[in-house]
Amino acid sequence: MKRDAIGADPLDQRVSLRWHDTDGQPTETLGYLREVTEATLVVERRDGEHVEVPRDRITASRVVPGAPPPKRGRS
Repeated sequence: MKRDAIGADPLDQRVSLRWHDTDGQPTETLGYLREVTEATLVVERRDGEHVEVPRDRITASRVVPGAPPPKRGRS
């Protein structure tokens, strides 16, 4: 994967971002890309939280398939 390969084209598509948080710890954010600026990417997680990821902390990024439908309970 290329470092920060996400541009403006995948806006509203599901993305996976690997990056380092403020403590330098590796983390991953998965969700829908809602905003792209020169400095950040904003991803909406499935819980509705918006995560602002600084581009200079991204180590890998990619567009991923949509989330699978919820599993039905067994009867």
